[in-house]
Amino acid sequence: MIFSEETYLKGLQRGSFEAFDYFYLSYSAMVDSFLFAATKDRQATDDLSQEIFLKIWKSRAQLGHIRSFKAYLFTMCRNVVYDWLDCQKKTPVPEYDESLLEGILTGNLQDEIEKEDLVMLLELAVSAMPAQRQEVFRLSRFKGMKNKDVAAALGISEKTVEYHLSKALAEIRAQFGKES
Repeated sequence: MIFSEETYLKGLQRGSFEAFDYFYLSYSAMVDSFLFAATKDRQATDDLSQEIFLKIWKSRAQLGHIRSFKAYLFTMCRNVVYDWLDCQKKTPVPEYDESLLEGILTGNLQDEIEKEDLVMLLELAVSAMPAQRQEVFRLSRFKGMKNKDVAAALGISEKTVEYHLSKALAEIRAQFGKES
């Protein structure tokens, strides 16, 4: 019998270890990829991932308000990364962060925050892709390389690059479409 995520969520609320295992096995790799992309620190990634899943277990009884576990999990990841960055003193002091200061001065602070959230959502979506697709997408979209240059850099054909880009964009559209 196949259960829906909603069924597992209800089970988790009741304290089902099977439901917790389902969420852990379904999302831990994505969580680890996102956290490592943000921290670049394997130990921090492991610690933060454990912290997230421990918080989920401890607060399982209050999870009834969740409509999308993936969105909830992303919010948790984002928050623990912000906290970790604060502890690492890697976050710029607001008065010296030019883009934040500019946002405050122009009244576009909300736009800057939304842009940052979109970048993190995109990073989460890309982190969940197969390794070669991630690499193709990052080189093409983040580094601005042309398809032929991506193909040469990775030792694959341009058609393979086009295939991966098409699949990556479809996955991103599908993911953002579900969450909207």
